[in-house]
Amino acid sequence: MSEATRRVVLRPLPHRLGPLRVASLYMAAEGEAQIGGDLYAAARVEDSTRMIIGDVRGKGLTSISDASVLMGAFREAAHGSSASRTPDTFAFEDGDTLQLSTDGVIETRAPDGSFYPLAQRTGQWRSSGPEGLPHHLRRDLLDHVGGRLGDDAAMVVIQHSPALHPVQQLKKMVPVNGAHR
Repeated sequence: MSEATRRVVLRPLPHRLGPLRVASLYMAAEGEAQIGGDLYAAARVEDSTRMIIGDVRGKGLTSISDASVLMGAFREAAHGSSASRTPDTFAFEDGDTLQLSTDGVIETRAPDGSFYPLAQRTGQWRSSGPEGLPHHLRRDLLDHVGGRLGDDAAMVVIQHSPALHPVQQLKKMVPVNGAHR
């Protein structure tokens, strides 16, 4: 499956959704494949952000097709005004970081049978921010398994970070002592 196909089916998440900084990671288990049955998507709707991460059953084109249908339904429901059910919500304060992943991450085993120590490693790199954490985890996860995953793996890292207001952005660009930074 080509990179272009992957970007159509599994659209890249924006780096910012309202007050959220977002980063994602996708690793297909099949050597030449760029996509499998794991999925993630996000939608900014009014003053909230809706997200989905999941793994459809199966392999190959069937799982890709099922994932595509599921993401289409998610996008339609996220933007639809006729939703009869209020989505589940939780407190997510400034500075909080949430890491979501599929079973391809949490059930990954090393050649000796040991599971990947996700909680320990996530804590080790928490200062990397949402952009750096997936980069560290990708490298470490592949090292743990000896180079190749047995299952597709998807991860989304979200950090609540207040958006800069236009005045704050402008202040960051003002020259100091006549010199530009």
